[in-house]
Amino acid sequence: MKQTFVVIAILAIVALIVLKSGCNSKNFDTKPYDAKIDSLQKGIDSLHQQNDSLETSIQLVEGVNTQLIGQSIGLKNTIKDLKSDNSHVDFVKAYTPTQVDSFFLIRYANQYKEYSIDTTHLPIPVAKATIIDILELDKTNKILFHTDSLVSVLDNIITNKDTVIALLRGKEDNYQSIIEKHVEQGHNYKIQISGLKADIKKNNWSIKKSKIANIILSGAVIGLIATHK
Repeated sequence: MKQTFVVIAILAIVALIVLKSGCNSKNFDTKPYDAKIDSLQKGIDSLHQQNDSLETSIQLVEGVNTQLIGQSIGLKNTIKDLKSDNSHVDFVKAYTPTQVDSFFLIRYANQYKEYSIDTTHLPIPVAKATIIDILELDKTNKILFHTDSLVSVLDNIITNKDTVIALLRGKEDNYQSIIEKHVEQGHNYKIQISGLKADIKKNNWSIKKSKIANIILSGAVIGLIATHK
């Protein structure tokens, strides 16, 4: 009887040890990884907002460039028309002496007001050739003026294109950061999955140990009851 009681007591102690060993294990803590994933998501959302802002800037700059390209085409056409326009030559060739005098009087009105005792007479052909040269110089000045404007517009177009390239690079860098953050999120998800799987295994094993312990305790109780009859 005494030996039986000792065996039953040992079984009870073993069952308690088994139950206790299952109670000390801690479950996997997902909170740090959840916080990290949330933090990464906030960074991703912020980068997307930055890219939206960059895209708006790109569209604005490209809109300005579209207008500048239109201006450049207009200036090129104006320059082309000026270069090909020689109508003044025919007009001047048809001038009468009175028209020749009128041209110089209008063109050099202030100079004609100055007192001078000199009298210079140019032959009509020479005067007409001079007028043609003057008008040709006027045309050249107009061409240079529009050429300078064209150069300025083209410079602005190039500057804006450089700006667009810089903005696109900024977007590319942001997308690269987004990818890296997604990868880091995935890494944290994998750690969580591994930890939770380990928890499931531990919980399953704890359940099994509890069943075993319950069986042992039940056997011990039955044994005690049987020994006291």
